[in-house]
Amino acid sequence: MWRRLRLLTSPACAALLAAAPAGGALDRPARSLAAPEILLVYGVGLREPRAIADQLENMTLLQSLGPASPLPPGPAPPAERRAPLNLALFWGREWRATAQSAERLRALRPDQATQRGWYYPAHGAAPALISLGGGFQAVSENGLAVLRRHGVPTRTP
Repeated sequence: MWRRLRLLTSPACAALLAAAPAGGALDRPARSLAAPEILLVYGVGLREPRAIADQLENMTLLQSLGPASPLPPGPAPPAERRAPLNLALFWGREWRATAQSAERLRALRPDQATQRGWYYPAHGAAPALISLGGGFQAVSENGLAVLRRHGVPTRTP
């Protein structure tokens, strides 16, 4: 433990932190580890899939998620039920050329994704939720703004 503490307080570490861009902005290689190149939203309720092919927006969406929590067991009461939209996440640099091409984005298939999940728009008093396999996470206003910009519904009637 002391070795790690010494490393974090070392002059080399201080120099690295001082050289980091203001506001915590990440360079392109670091962003490729923090967010998928493409996030595809599709399913019942959307006429056509919506591709979010901006890695910074995908990072904003994922960073907007609250802590994961399980839902209570059993089905939701009828007034709280909502149909999910599907998510397909495309992680890695190999998707960068696809993200930059409208033609390639249109040809993208969910079965090509490296990760899948579900998005539940807000309904009644229930918040919008995303599940990427580790429980359900509430989507904050920053994440909802990203979804809205791409024509993804954020609330169901």
